[in-house]
Amino acid sequence: FGQGVQKDHKKAREYYELAANQMDELSAQAEAWFRLGDIYYFGCGVEKDHKKAREYLELVANQKDNLSRQNEAKLRLMDPLL
Repeated sequence: FGQGVQKDHKKAREYYELAANQMDELSAQAEAWFRLGDIYYFGCGVEKDHKKAREYLELVANQKDNLSRQNEAKLRLMDPLL
């Protein structure tokens, strides 16, 4: 979020949502879902929404192309807040 430019969490969320809905490559789509999960988990530019974070992280956890993100998502899903 915001490397080399001014941080704008709202704009970051918009771009990740766009990427998540338009990507053909599943690993890139999984990265966007993972980032959206973080945005909602930590409340970056939005109210914290653990239910929505869980939805995005479950998409990543069930996806097969990006194993490292899949494993990270599974670890996050162990959080009792989700």
